[in-house]
Amino acid sequence: MSINGATTTTVPGGAPVTTAGGLYALPTNIGTFSSARFAAAPELTAQFGYDVSANVRFFAGYSLLYWTGLVRPGGTIDTTINQTQIAGQPLAGPPRPQPQSNTTDYWAQGLNLGAAYRF
Repeated sequence: MSINGATTTTVPGGAPVTTAGGLYALPTNIGTFSSARFAAAPELTAQFGYDVSANVRFFAGYSLLYWTGLVRPGGTIDTTINQTQIAGQPLAGPPRPQPQSNTTDYWAQGLNLGAAYRF
């Protein structure tokens, strides 16, 4: 994960001033961060079929996927901001925002139904 940003402020009659950071990219979380975690993605599938005649077959199936340890984009943004460091001011108080890599689990299910005709 890489966090970076810049803010340019222009005062009428003055020169533009650019400082590192923005609203969610501040000195407390700017940089490159990485982590390695174990994840598993087991899948369960069941398929059934029934031959109505020599030419016609009906079938149905169900799939279940469970994926652990996913890092989603919404889990990487710390929405608590220490406003004292905005626009290059020194930090006063807790160092927020912090880099985040919150994980979540993901469930996916599928159902399929069909018919086949052989000639």
